[in-house]
Amino acid sequence: MFVLALAHTAFSAKMAVLISGSNGFYNYRHQADISNMYNQLLKRGFGQEQIVQMCYDDIASASQNPFKGQIFHTLEHKNIYPGSASISYKGKQVTAKNFYDVLTGLPTTSEDNVYIYYDNHGGPGILGVPDGCGGYITAKELSAAFDTMASKNNYKYIFFGLEACYSGSIAEIFKAPRMVTITAANNKESSYAAVMDSAVGTYLTNEFSNYWMAEMDNNPEETIGDIFENVKSKTKGSHVCFYGDASMKTMKISEFLGTPNKIEHVPNRLLDIVPQEVATKTTLQYLIFNHDDLSVRARARLEKHRVEALTKRLDIVLEEIAKSVDAKNFELNLSAKDTKINDAYYQVLNHFFNKFGEINGDDLPKMFLFVNLAAKHPVKEIIAAIDATL
Repeated sequence: MFVLALAHTAFSAKMAVLISGSNGFYNYRHQADISNMYNQLLKRGFGQEQIVQMCYDDIASASQNPFKGQIFHTLEHKNIYPGSASISYKGKQVTAKNFYDVLTGLPTTSEDNVYIYYDNHGGPGILGVPDGCGGYITAKELSAAFDTMASKNNYKYIFFGLEACYSGSIAEIFKAPRMVTITAANNKESSYAAVMDSAVGTYLTNEFSNYWMAEMDNNPEETIGDIFENVKSKTKGSHVCFYGDASMKTMKISEFLGTPNKIEHVPNRLLDIVPQEVATKTTLQYLIFNHDDLSVRARARLEKHRVEALTKRLDIVLEEIAKSVDAKNFELNLSAKDTKINDAYYQVLNHFFNKFGEINGDDLPKMFLFVNLAAKHPVKEIIAAIDATL
C-alpha cells in the first residue's frame, strides 16, 4: 500500500513523515500535535501522497471525547482532525519496524528534501510506540535507518523535529550527513505538556511542539537556525537542542515545509506547562470527576488504577534488580542520568521489556537504571538479576 500510494511522488521536491507514538485519551496531545502538523503541510502545498502519517487514530472517536469526530490543538476549538483516510499507518501498524521501513523505503531521490516529526514519550535512547504495538524505537536502530537512507542516496537534506522526553539521547548519536535534528529536551530531562482544556478534559499540545508550529505559522520563511533559536528561547520547561549539520542553519524551513498562501499569525501565549506524568494524572482525574457519562467515569477510574499499578510494579521490580546487581550503589543507579549509553544497554533493555511487559510511557525515563548498570556490569549478570526478579 505504501509503495503504490507514494510511487508517483518520486520526483517531488519534498516529502514528510509524521508519527504520533501513543494511544489512550490521556495522551490526546500527541495525536493533536501531529494532526495540526499535517494540516499545516497541506496549507504549504503538500499533497496527501507526499505525507506519511503514522497515528493510532483512537482519539477523535474515543468515548471520552466530548467532541466526537473532532480533535483540537488550541482553546479556540478549531477542528484539526484530518480524518482516518489521511493516515497511512494506524492502530497496530504504528510500530518501530514500520517507522524504520518507511524512512528507508521513501520513494525519494538525491534531489528531495525530507521533513520528519515525531511526538510522544521517550526515555534514554528510546522513543515510545502505542501500547500493544511491540518494541520501542531505539536510537541505535533509528540512526541505522538514517545511515541506510544516506547510503541509498535518497535524500538531499533531512530536517527532523523530535518532541519527547530525553530526546537529546536519541539525536546525539546520529551520524547521517546533511541532516539536522532539533529536540524538545536534552539527553537527561523531560519535555512538558501544555494547554489544559477543561472542555475537552485533557492537554491539547506539548510546550515544544506548540512553539514549533507557531513559528512555522508566523514565520514561514525563517531559517532552520531561526526556528531553533526562537523555539529555544520560548521553551521554559526543557532545553531545546540542535544536532547535526550546522551549515544547514542558513537553509529556509520552506525548503522542507513549503510556503502557505497566507500567514496565520498565531498569537504567542505564555503556556501553562506540566511534566508528562502530571498530564496523565490530571486527565484521568478530570474524567473521573467531571465527565457527563457514568461509564466513561468508571473506565477512567479503572484506567487510573491500572496506570498506577504499572508504575508501582515497575518501581518495585527496578529496585529489586538494582539491589541484586549492585546493592551498595542501588539508589545512585536508580537516579543517575549522566552515564553514556552503550550497546550493552540495548541488550539488557530488550530482555527486560520482553520479561516485564507493558510500561506506562511516563515511566520510560526510569530505564536509566539499565544505562547505569550496563556501563559497569556484565550483561549476563544484569540479565540474571532480571530473570531472578521476574
